[in-house]
Amino acid sequence: MPHLSTLRPARAHSPPPDEDNPVDPQQDIHARLKRRITELERERDANAHAKPATSRTNVTLGRIIRKAVSFNQPIAAIIGEYDRRAEYEDEHGSLDDLSVDDEQRRLHNAFIELEKLIPSLKKTLANVDMDQYNQTLTEFQHGASAAVGDDNNSIRSAIIAFLPLPSTVEEALDPSSRENRGLESSITGPLLCPAVHNWNNQTTRANVINGKAGYEVNAHKWPLCIYRNSEYNPEKKFAGFLKAKSLVQVCVLLVSYPVVTGFEVAMHIFTSPGSASNANESGRYVEDSEAEQENIDPSAVRSREPPRKRRKKMSVQPKGSVADKFRIRHVTPRMIAYAAVQQRFNLSDATNWYELDGAFDYSVYYNNIIDFFESAPSPTSRKKVQELLCWWDRRIFPRSCGSSSTRPSIQAHSAVDDMHAELELDEN
Repeated sequence: MPHLSTLRPARAHSPPPDEDNPVDPQQDIHARLKRRITELERERDANAHAKPATSRTNVTLGRIIRKAVSFNQPIAAIIGEYDRRAEYEDEHGSLDDLSVDDEQRRLHNAFIELEKLIPSLKKTLANVDMDQYNQTLTEFQHGASAAVGDDNNSIRSAIIAFLPLPSTVEEALDPSSRENRGLESSITGPLLCPAVHNWNNQTTRANVINGKAGYEVNAHKWPLCIYRNSEYNPEKKFAGFLKAKSLVQVCVLLVSYPVVTGFEVAMHIFTSPGSASNANESGRYVEDSEAEQENIDPSAVRSREPPRKRRKKMSVQPKGSVADKFRIRHVTPRMIAYAAVQQRFNLSDATNWYELDGAFDYSVYYNNIIDFFESAPSPTSRKKVQELLCWWDRRIFPRSCGSSSTRPSIQAHSAVDDMHAELELDEN
């Protein structure tokens, strides 16, 4: 019987190298270059009709600009303010004597937020030509406009889950339309009413609905919808301010994608669909006691940036969410202001988006909210607004915290000034 080894097929052997005719090194290099050129030409042909990656990136960045940078300022104006300051500093050596009005201050702060999203922004601006610059602005604007429209539509239906239940079928809100909302609705009317007016008083209610002098609904009066439990105390204007459950839920909805239920609206703007719909189970937006809600010590909340050794235990925002894509880990005043605009708009009966809703100017409303945070005049008020931001972090990013132009008018700042004045008072 033949040995097993004799049944195996014969192993092919490579011919020995021809030592008498070695490969020409130059010929070998030439052959590799030809192969590389062929490969590059194939890649070029395959990508000839593909959309440039930079274009997609700029459109994506544009979608977050309205949410986290500025809702009402043109992107070109934001960059223009940076240029103005840079040119002044080049000429004078410092910015100490630079004249800055409220709008320019907001533009500058918006540029700071934009640079957080695009760390290489200044370097890019220094090296881009005008054609590229104009193309980038166009892409930014395209993404920004699309995002606002998408947010309007998603919040329109989602916000119903966080409003009082209707007493009758006739009072029920249509998730596909805003036509039965507004001041005349028994559900949305009390929320749109200025907090300084008593909606429960029949005469007052009629005056507000009819827009009687002194009862106008405008952006100089805080609407009741931004107060916790829709309760306003004229003796303690800051109590519950910007702590409405529906406002927090809208903010979450605006950093995620649509389709949410339960405790969800602020979670929808910056996180993901699942993070909002699982709010109760995950611990997001857990109601505190009255005392804890009003008295949050930032030092007790620990640093807003968790220690490195704790980060492995942190639950990061789901992949694909706005917060995950742009590494957003903290709530900012501009996120809150944008959420407030979306909340108020979707309580109204406006069929389409306009900056003005009757006498209510959304641009002024947005500016008043960011001014409340960014223009706090003293250490006491700055401490209070920082505590409020920590309160927001605990509800939207709990692991991260660890436990258009202004209309110059005295009245335009009255609501903000009143709130700052109260923050100056002794806590007791």
